Amino acid sequence: MSYTIPEILVAFHPQSCSDEPPQQKNTDHSLESTALSSTSTHFTYPPYLNFTLYSEIYSEQNNYQQTKNNSLKNLNSTLGRSYRDTEESDLNQLDLRLPLTWSSKDKSRNLEISGKGKAVYYTGPGKKDSHAGSIRASFPISIQCGIYYFEVDIISRGEDGYIGIGFSGAHTQLDRLPGWDKGSWGYHGDDGNAFSGSGTGVFFGPRFTSGDKIGCGINFASNSIFYTKNGTFLGTAFNDVDTSLPLYPCVGLRTQGEHIATNFGESPFEFDISHYILEQKSKGWKELSNHSLETQKGTPETTPDETIHKAQQEKRKEKQLLDRLILSYLINRGHMKTTKALMKEIVLNEENVSDIDSMDNDSKRIAEQFAPNIKDMEQRHTVVAAFLTGNVDLAIDLAQQMFQGLLMPEDPDCILFDLKCYKFINMMEKYSQNVKAIKHEGLDKDMEQLERIISPLAISSEDALTSVENQHPLGTLRIPAKRTNNGSTLDHCVNHNKILEKEISSNDTSDITQVMMENIMSYGKELQNEYGGTCSSSAKAKARMVEIFSLLAYSDPFSSPMAHLMTPDNRRGIAEKLNNAILAYQKHPTLSPIERVYQQAIVTNKELAYHGNGKAILLNVSEHCTSTSSIVSVSED
Repeated sequence: MSYTIPEILVAFHPQSCSDEPPQQKNTDHSLESTALSSTSTHFTYPPYLNFTLYSEIYSEQNNYQQTKNNSLKNLNSTLGRSYRDTEESDLNQLDLRLPLTWSSKDKSRNLEISGKGKAVYYTGPGKKDSHAGSIRASFPISIQCGIYYFEVDIISRGEDGYIGIGFSGAHTQLDRLPGWDKGSWGYHGDDGNAFSGSGTGVFFGPRFTSGDKIGCGINFASNSIFYTKNGTFLGTAFNDVDTSLPLYPCVGLRTQGEHIATNFGESPFEFDISHYILEQKSKGWKELSNHSLETQKGTPETTPDETIHKAQQEKRKEKQLLDRLILSYLINRGHMKTTKALMKEIVLNEENVSDIDSMDNDSKRIAEQFAPNIKDMEQRHTVVAAFLTGNVDLAIDLAQQMFQGLLMPEDPDCILFDLKCYKFINMMEKYSQNVKAIKHEGLDKDMEQLERIISPLAISSEDALTSVENQHPLGTLRIPAKRTNNGSTLDHCVNHNKILEKEISSNDTSDITQVMMENIMSYGKELQNEYGGTCSSSAKAKARMVEIFSLLAYSDPFSSPMAHLMTPDNRRGIAEKLNNAILAYQKHPTLSPIERVYQQAIVTNKELAYHGNGKAILLNVSEHCTSTSSIVSVSED
């Protein structure tokens, strides 16, 4: 089993991304408008930038600016990073504004602007090269775009069609066409040549004239400039573009009658730029996939055989490192079957290597290193599996037996309170399922099945240890509980419950359903008496109980606003907390090394994007690996 660098990030994730970008043609490029408070200016950005980190950075900057006078801690979970003074300057000082119009000041006297700053026409004499005129956009391109693109409609080619389209720096001369001076690049319509810092061009593509639509884009990942014509990709015209200084969209005209209009992204482009970006992202990930951990190279003194042997040793060390990373994740998350399968594969694979004695020792060391962790995982698995199968009381009983002191009833912030609340939710879920079944299928229900629904807690601890052994879970733990005598929180639900019971009895339903509701009400009062104290420390507990007790207010909780409480995601979230609490009790980190590597990769990716690394802006680690929250999900294999 071998891994590449991107595979390390996604190997422990349930959903990995395909290398091939989705085929998206004729995307509707409707605009998204947001205010940028640092400039007190409203501006829009084309939605193709949602395919790069630009949109995420843009959103983070707005969120940061809106909350910078409040507690910055709230941003940690949203932005995936900790905000200190140096990091504030990284994000808050970025100028993310984009070129949206041509500049009324940064232009030749031979050009005029119309059409709300989008159109340009020539007004000079147009007799010689010195009569040429260029214009720059109102803002430079933010390198955080990763890829920037605009299109120019040739309204009229004028007398000779000396129209140039491209980019330029801030200080190039404006009485010249784009590409004639250093620091500017242009594709010219009269001859189809590409110009880069010289009055002499090289052939690039077809000529263009009235009615054509020329697209121009810059790729900051490859430092290249590309062009399109009427929606068709013409290719890359310039490589090794100096992007260290601000660059502006630029057009130049030279003869009378020349007239152009520009689409900076306010309407759909002729060219499918979104698909182009996805292709570039796919290309970037493939290039990264070809990089593995560095191996030693031979020296002039080493023989070819020695070089090969060293390379094999480095390859083996790399594989062992990656095997350990994957194993540590599987054990941390409780994937017992997968852990044992990988351990078996490690041993079998190493037996097929020529250096068997050495490899056997390595595999033995791996097995010895992880043996205690696997034992701890099996204990966690037993407890969490009981919870995931719906037997909350059994999970609590097992946790108290195996991990004494983990569940502290006096602590309302402990996982014990979460477990007990989920027991109430689970009882409501089964009650509602039973009512639904009776309404839809009649009264001829199997009484044995109903009995099984009502009491999920009848298994002994000893039997459960055996029955749960082959299942697989995960979750988080902390402790709860304080006994009080305040029953007011639940009282407002009782009247509604009596109405439900009356409605059920009027339909001649089974007495078992009423018994289920009586058990729910009894357990709810018990829970409230235990955690419904008036002290400030129980405020969170009381709020939580109000939330779960509100399930009683709906005749069909599954279609109510509180239905999310009964979803598998909520159950897995509590299981995750249970698993993490036991990990902490066992003195294991709640995050495995590979998860820390993943988080560090996200932070590094973002920091590189802040500092204008074009490849990092395209290669969004968190997007490629789907979502961070899914990565730390509980195991049910």
